[in-house]
Amino acid sequence: MLAFEILPQLLHEVETELLARPLAEHLEQTRAHAERVEDLFAAAGAEASSAISRALEGLRREHDETVEKLAEPHLKDVFLAAAAAKTEHLEIALYSALIPLARRLGVDPEPLQRNLAEEREALQELERAAVELRERLPQ
Repeated sequence: MLAFEILPQLLHEVETELLARPLAEHLEQTRAHAERVEDLFAAAGAEASSAISRALEGLRREHDETVEKLAEPHLKDVFLAAAAAKTEHLEIALYSALIPLARRLGVDPEPLQRNLAEEREALQELERAAVELRERLPQ
């Protein structure tokens, strides 16, 4: 799961509870997402494996290059909220592609649909936090 790759790092770097709470909650959700995906692979007669995508590698590189330049905690958290949102967008796109594939393979897509719905909810929470963080920035 993509979130397993980046959420713990973001959670460690975040300065405000406003962002830490939705990140921590989504990390817990992600554990359930991983179990659902593994169960689907098993139902399809395949073994799930983990690989970091090029897109995620790019997001991680962007993160690493930028976060060390941000000394002000408020700016850092605004950036981290955007980084988390980018990861959520990537996961939403992947689940959206996997759902019709699961149907095509004769596998019940409901677990993927649940994951997709939860990813969308997590994205909304991150976007709310990002708006509030931006509003808190000193003028």
